[in-house]
Amino acid sequence: MIQMKDKILVVYFTRSGTSEKIALELNKHYKCIIDKIEVNDKLGGVYGYLRAAYQGKNRIQSSSIDVKNNPGEYYLTIIVTPLWAGNMSSPVRAYINKYKNDINSYGLIITHKGGSYEKAVKDTEEILQKKALFTKAFKEKHIDAGKIDIMDLLKFSH
Repeated sequence: MIQMKDKILVVYFTRSGTSEKIALELNKHYKCIIDKIEVNDKLGGVYGYLRAAYQGKNRIQSSSIDVKNNPGEYYLTIIVTPLWAGNMSSPVRAYINKYKNDINSYGLIITHKGGSYEKAVKDTEEILQKKALFTKAFKEKHIDAGKIDIMDLLKFSH
């Protein structure tokens, strides 16, 4: 029998640790395989923050990413991305462009400080040429305070 953890891949990028909290929370409840997108871009500190904002605003994808798992081996890929200047992060943009033909179905979780995240949803749908099974956005302040509820995200998969 195939276990739930063998079917769901959570792929995320984090600069500050916020998106990682969501990935770990998903794993805690659903025992998913977790894969962090690693980048060669220097995104730490003030310079990294400014670079991230520039890349987000201009929809630039990271030049080089590294992950451990191919999403084609999973029936569901949950993509967790921070919002950068109203758009998905450049490492996640690179990931979905690289694996757009391998992702079977997906859910999208966006972490943000506030504001509109609809462009990130639209961009993801356009690149993948399909709609997400679910889309959820969490404000950073709620994540940091532990005021998030992800228990019903995967209710369709049981």
